[in-house]
Amino acid sequence: MKALIVDDEPTVRLLLSRILRREVDCAVTEATNGIEALDLLARHHFDFVVIDIMMPIMDGIETLEAIRNTPQLRTLPVMVLSAVRDEAQVRQLVSLGVSAYLTKPLRPSDASARVQRFVASLGASTHAPQQGQGRTLLGLPDGAQILVVDGDADFRHFVRSTLGHQYVIAEAEGGAQGLRACLDGRPAAILLGQNLGAVPAPLFLRKLRSLPTLASVPVVVAGSRGNEAPLADADAIIQRTFVPEAFKKQFARLVTGGSPEQRVLLARPELRPQMISATEQVFGMMLGIEVFADAVEPPPPAAGADHACVVLSLPAEDSDLEFGVATAREMSERMTALFLQGAEVVTDEDVASTLQEVANIISGRLQNALRGRGDEVTIGLPLVSVLAETLAVADTWAGVGFHNAAGDIRFTAYLRPVPRHAPTTAGASAS
Repeated sequence: MKALIVDDEPTVRLLLSRILRREVDCAVTEATNGIEALDLLARHHFDFVVIDIMMPIMDGIETLEAIRNTPQLRTLPVMVLSAVRDEAQVRQLVSLGVSAYLTKPLRPSDASARVQRFVASLGASTHAPQQGQGRTLLGLPDGAQILVVDGDADFRHFVRSTLGHQYVIAEAEGGAQGLRACLDGRPAAILLGQNLGAVPAPLFLRKLRSLPTLASVPVVVAGSRGNEAPLADADAIIQRTFVPEAFKKQFARLVTGGSPEQRVLLARPELRPQMISATEQVFGMMLGIEVFADAVEPPPPAAGADHACVVLSLPAEDSDLEFGVATAREMSERMTALFLQGAEVVTDEDVASTLQEVANIISGRLQNALRGRGDEVTIGLPLVSVLAETLAVADTWAGVGFHNAAGDIRFTAYLRPVPRHAPTTAGASAS
């Protein structure tokens, strides 16, 4: 793996170079400003870039904009270094699709842990499936063959016992065996899992899509938590679970498609990991809070929660999407105090303004993700309220709980389909 570090401070470049070489076995090239970086990127291949925001000649934001405006670099993973919590900068960085961030001044142990997590995540891609590829499980007939490719014999047995009454289940214990099985007989769909041996999931998908007779086979990834970014060329991701009813429910959604409101979110599985990534970045860079996604789906936000939401309108669909953030008042006041950098008194207006800004920036990232997959989309103004009753959600809502390391900050971010022109909250009162 090859990395490019762009920073005008030699000590920062030295620290990051050591981490990348020793901890994740990367070959490292260094640049001191954006112009040097763009020259290197034009002449060499890199798997990812680490860019400082504050640099002479060409700063990090200008460099990142140039990268995103270059077709062959548009999807290049980028980690940013920043010592500034300026709202405008955070908005730009999130909208440009930052993969991860590091705050300055760097602490070696924190930097090492973050860099390792970032590099480990690069096996998964946040790219949407190419428009027009025509792969879907909608209408998958009874008796169709599903190939389960997974290194866990217990999980393969679970899928067979759960879906075997309706479909023909074939099994492969690794990626190489799975590809051979596909060549021997084209399956109707593939359920791709974990621990695939010498041919891991990203390589399996690349090889599958390179074979003309197999390129259109739909692939569903069984993720460990359902929070992972979908692999490039996968068509959907479902939560890896051993609870039969929960698993069947997820799979049935992909096959039946549900109502128009349900299909609008199911057809865009990349939005959930985009929401997670953008939320972590906004809270980390703008509020100075490192947050992590919970392992389990949260309950819908309850009455009394502070709530901010934005509608993403999709004219080509029968319904729209709503992004929202909800948290208890104690938590939202703590977030607001951090955002205001130590304000002793936090007013209702301060809370509303902070939640509004957070929702606005994250929804802007989601808008860019939707446009990247070819959707026409506009976003409305963020609305802030106190929920008068528990938020009404359909089965297909994508809710993610977040927490900080200390556990004293918790909140929920979500996406849910909403009918066109429907009210954004059930029984909400103005904050």
